[in-house]
Amino acid sequence: MLLGGVIANALVASTLIGLAAWHLTHGYPHSPALVSLLFGASVSEVLVVISNLWPRRITGQGNITATDGQHFVDLCKAKDFNSKALSQHFNVEYRELMAQGRFSEGLRRCEQRRLQYPHDPMLLGQLLHAAERADGARAAFDTYRAHIGEIEAKDLQSLAWVKANGAWHALLTDDPALLGEAAALSEEAFEVLPSVPEIRGTRGAYHARAGHHERALPMLLDGVRKADDKIDRADFARFLAECHEGLAKLEIAAELRKLSEHFRALAQAPARY
Repeated sequence: MLLGGVIANALVASTLIGLAAWHLTHGYPHSPALVSLLFGASVSEVLVVISNLWPRRITGQGNITATDGQHFVDLCKAKDFNSKALSQHFNVEYRELMAQGRFSEGLRRCEQRRLQYPHDPMLLGQLLHAAERADGARAAFDTYRAHIGEIEAKDLQSLAWVKANGAWHALLTDDPALLGEAAALSEEAFEVLPSVPEIRGTRGAYHARAGHHERALPMLLDGVRKADDKIDRADFARFLAECHEGLAKLEIAAELRKLSEHFRALAQAPARY
């Protein structure tokens, strides 16, 4: 599966090179434009192959976390293929449940899996996400407090995501008593992953609540424009509206609240398959 895409690219490149070679050997008169086009297209396909097979991690680009080459390296190094397969199956199932709005079912599946893997930071993040959608932000933040001490994350980026989750749900509770925790957690996450839209938006949401409206604006704009989850984008837009209200730009704030409602309506619309 991992090599299927690049094999197709390689076949296309081979075909194009073969056509160019045949034209140079048998075609007369030779067409420099055709040869250039064929070789240019083949080089493009080769570059795609190299880009996909080059092992590297990716952050801040939707659901893509690594190239096919990195996944292939991880697969070759994996000692427990069955565990890897079960993990991938769970992740796909979780995404589908969230996309279909079956939040309580997704929460139940996360809780069942957390009992098996209590130290997994990614799984805790999924659990918090499902808890907020099923039972509200306070339930998610209480879950964060209850289980963050169990996390064993050597990878600072994974830990940053969990802390950003904690900060985000603290802010969504609208509880002023949690603002200090939101400040500390969002700052720690931002220091590790300052360019990720969701983490920038979370830090911006803290600044909005703290009254630092000018500092919050560019961060929240990134969240509204680039975050993948529509409900998160709706909440970022709501915080952005608060910023403009704080700056006495009431007309812009009103439009942003409408945008927030629009994103939320899109997120709650039935999924189409």
